[in-house]
Amino acid sequence: MLLSIGTIGYFRIWNLKILGLANDQATSPHQPYMLFFDFLTICTIFFVGKQYEAWRDNGMPEWLTTGVSRIAKVSFGMYLNQTIILMILKWLLSMLSVPDWVLLFMLPLGWLSVVYGSFTFAWFCYKVPPFGFLIGRPNFSVRKVVLKQS
Repeated sequence: MLLSIGTIGYFRIWNLKILGLANDQATSPHQPYMLFFDFLTICTIFFVGKQYEAWRDNGMPEWLTTGVSRIAKVSFGMYLNQTIILMILKWLLSMLSVPDWVLLFMLPLGWLSVVYGSFTFAWFCYKVPPFGFLIGRPNFSVRKVVLKQS
């Protein structure tokens, strides 16, 4: 987390103000700090994955195993449809007239609603043919329909 906060200072202070880089140059993943940050992020994700594997092998609760399995099935679909859920959230927030500090405290609720909404939409598409193609998991085949009718 500390490294991710460091990227803000690295981007704003070092790259934009001191070096005077353009925005596309300042956000390049080939920056030395970003190389170090990316390496540590990948190592952290690998470590968390290994910890999850050990936990799963040693008796993780069944409901959690099922939830992770379902999320894994539609994770790409969640990535694809999150824009729709974000647009709905933007529309809902535009109808509110609350101070900025209230919106700041509502950030976790907004994040959870986008994750839950995109999962729900992706799960619907996964389960109901012919919507599977919207999440990259086609669940409807014309050939199967023709074979069933014969």
